[in-house]
Parts: sequence; C-alpha cells; structure tokens
Amino acid sequence: MKLVKEKRMKRMLCGLVAMAFVFSTAFAGEKEAKKVDLKGLLKIEKDGDKVKSATLTVACKAGCKGCDKDVAYEVTGKNEEVTKKLAELDGKEVEIKGEAAEKEGKKTLTADAVKEVKENGKKTK
Repeated sequence: MKLVKEKRMKRMLCGLVAMAFVFSTAFAGEKEAKKVDLKGLLKIEKDGDKVKSATLTVACKAGCKGCDKDVAYEVTGKNEEVTKKLAELDGKEVEIKGEAAEKEGKKTLTADAVKEVKENGKKTK
C-alpha cells in the first residue's frame, strides 16, 4: 500500500513539474505591460478612411545606456476617439500616454491619450 502511494506522489510531482515548465516557456517571450509616456514620430498607414496601422518611432538619445538604435512601437488606440486623434497626427511629433508591452519581440503600445508635441509654444512640422 505504501509503495502505491509513493508511485502516485511521484507521478503527481512529475506532472506538476511538467506543467510549470510548459507555463514558464509559454510566457518567456512576453513582458508585462507597463504605463509609459513616450515621445516620437507617428506614422499612420490608412486603408481608405480607416487606420490600417500606426507606428511610433522613439529616437535613441545620445548617451542612453543600452540603446543604440531607434525603437518602433506598433500603436493601437484605446478607443475610437484616440484612434481618430492618432490618424489626425500622421507624420508629426507626438506624445503618447498608455501601456507598452513586448510579445514575441514585437513592441506594442495601447494609447490612452495622444497629443502633438510643441516646441516653445509652436507646433512642430
């Protein structure tokens, strides 16, 4: 009887270890979303009047540690109003507040708010 219980316990332990391994590898390429405030150049690709895709390119600042090239985020609006505002600001320097995440090497940004960046009270080109 004791031998049967030991075998069952070993099988259960092996099953738990296997499940832990599966879950850890499934989420290894995914980073948790975090609140951010990013500034960069917004490019919109449209299909008729609809926004097909939006990309925010954040320039690498000189002297930035661990940064050797510009970073591009695939942007989606939190709601229809934000998506419409994104479309209006195509080709402009913008500031976007939202949640950034990374999944399978792709950086994404869900925009809560977007506004055009102004320098000295003047809108950028």
